[in-house]
Formats: sequence, structure tokens, C-alpha cells
Amino acid sequence: MLKIDRSFVQDIECDPRNSAIIAGIVALAQALNVHTVAEGVETQKQWSILKDLGCSSFQGYLIAKPQPAEQFEQQFLRNTETGLSH
Repeated sequence: MLKIDRSFVQDIECDPRNSAIIAGIVALAQALNVHTVAEGVETQKQWSILKDLGCSSFQGYLIAKPQPAEQFEQQFLRNTETGLSH
């Protein structure tokens, strides 16, 4: 797995250099046949740009803010029961 640091993600909407760097990281990951994960994704727009650049997954506040393990487990179980998890 190759992680893309949040410092490149946070300004991706307004700094084309970050998009170029991320595109290079994704190309390297694809050449090595490894998975890419973008860190610190906070907006749907950031994730949309990352997907367009070929990034395969992300983590960050767009999904959820950090929380205690017990709270996460309860939320996960609720989502599983209602069919919201994948």
C-alpha cells in the first residue's frame, strides 16, 4: 500500500501542483501494482478529484471523525443491521 499524505490532499482543489504530485504517486503505485490510500480527505470534492486521478481509497473526516472504539463498534453494528455497510 502507498499512502498519499494529507498535506497534498488538503490543497488539492486550489493547487495544481498537488494534483500533479498525486498523479505521480498514483502512477508509481500502479506501476508497482500496489493500492493507494489518500489521508485526510475532508470533502466530497477532494475525493472526486482523487478518484479522477486514480486513487483507489481514502481515509479522513469525510467518512467520520476519530472516535472511541466502543462508539465505532456500535455505529458499525447499527449500519450492518440496516444494510449501510459494505
